[in-house]
Amino acid sequence: PPCEGRSVHAERGKYRPAAASLGEATNSVEAMTAVPQRLLEAAAPAETVQLASQLSYDMQATAAAVAAPPTAIMDMQSPVPPSVAHDVTLMRPLSEDELGQLYQNPLLAHNEGFVRTFLDSCRQERHPLAELVGGYLRHRLSLASIDNETKSLKAEYYRQRAGAWTMEDASVTQGAKCLCRRGVEYTHYFKQCKFNHDMAFELNRTMKTLRDASHEKRSLRAYEAQLAWLHIEQYLYDLVESSPMFRSIREDGPVTAWAVMSQSEDIVELRNCVSVLFGFERRPITDEVFVKHLREWTERMVALLLRVATLSDHLFILNHVMRCPAGIARWATSFLQVIPPQLVHEQASIPHPTGVMVSYSQYSQPLM
Repeated sequence: PPCEGRSVHAERGKYRPAAASLGEATNSVEAMTAVPQRLLEAAAPAETVQLASQLSYDMQATAAAVAAPPTAIMDMQSPVPPSVAHDVTLMRPLSEDELGQLYQNPLLAHNEGFVRTFLDSCRQERHPLAELVGGYLRHRLSLASIDNETKSLKAEYYRQRAGAWTMEDASVTQGAKCLCRRGVEYTHYFKQCKFNHDMAFELNRTMKTLRDASHEKRSLRAYEAQLAWLHIEQYLYDLVESSPMFRSIREDGPVTAWAVMSQSEDIVELRNCVSVLFGFERRPITDEVFVKHLREWTERMVALLLRVATLSDHLFILNHVMRCPAGIARWATSFLQVIPPQLVHEQASIPHPTGVMVSYSQYSQPLM
């Protein structure tokens, strides 16, 4: 066997240095594979020769991949054959006519009418409830502004109070003669307070402003916000109590999914209220109290609508939920109620809810 760490070639049972062979075939793929091939063929069993052949094949493939252009390397790494990949790039989505051959949905023929009806029902800027909720939002924002102003005034008050009196180091030196008639002196060090009249004037003015903001402005804004909240509660209460149908609904009543859309004025008004509340849900509002009250009103109105709902009402609620920003899944999952299968099968004209989802892509348009 070779020693001293030198590489050798095995040829006809004899060993010779491999440096000459490698030097002759520099930058050659054969030089990368010939050395291990001949090494293992020298007095080696059949399985070793087979292993050497496999190793030589792998090294040739690796060297060819390194020397190949980038496109060829991408083709080697792709698990899809080039012919299949070419077919994939030519795939196109099915057209509406092709989808109609695979799935029959009578509502798709009226899709544009559904879209127009939904968009018209969402535009409720002049609705009485929209004006009440908008007023409540303005009062809450005014109250938040007064709170921020009060917080700033308090910080200014503490800063000025600290600067009204200042402490300084002072000293007093006194000299005298003792009984032996020698002169002596003593220095006394102490703290001395000084009153800043200018800072005291600013402090007095800040305290007056803080008093007005706390006792007059904030109290008025809080009262206005509370009064606006009571007006909304009264409006929703009158909506329910003025309708015999709504009054007869129990809180634990079942969710309905009737086939024919009801044109009752009470239900139409209820849908309009739901659209108004969802319109404010889509706004980027940071006031936590307003958001809490808004979600409570939305939950109450949606719960009432689900107990007198038709199939269109379920789609109406689902579309409003889909158009809300991220985070609605944390509190509005109960709005989406699965329609009982027996109602769907009993009414052949009603498609399955998963099929009706085809028309939702045109619904999701921002309005407010």
